Amino acid sequence: MHAYGVLSPPGAPPRVVARRADGVVVDLTALPGLGRADWWRGGTLQPLLAAGPAVWAEVHEEVAGRLDDAPAAPDGDLPLPWQLGDYVDFYSSRHHAENLGRILRPGTEPLLPNWRHLPVGYHG
Repeated sequence: MHAYGVLSPPGAPPRVVARRADGVVVDLTALPGLGRADWWRGGTLQPLLAAGPAVWAEVHEEVAGRLDDAPAAPDGDLPLPWQLGDYVDFYSSRHHAENLGRILRPGTEPLLPNWRHLPVGYHG
């Protein structure tokens, strides 16, 4: 199993990388003919993520078969590997929901009645 990310080496543009099971981070941009070239350009996973689950499975298999051929990536920072757009956050713990309720509605019951029955989310 391998994980994907983006690496920003000092003085070089960001590149898409994968980590092998042995912990070595390899540079996917250095593997010619791996998937569509635009998936690895621009130092982001955004194009690959936009391609959807069927493509992810294909790419994952192709990458897994070529990880041993990829050169080790240089050291560098690991920036966020995609552009974060919009999100919804859900109150996943009672403790979190009660604390937020105390802040937003002081002097009242911190949990809304529906919290115990329906997921409560907010737009971030």
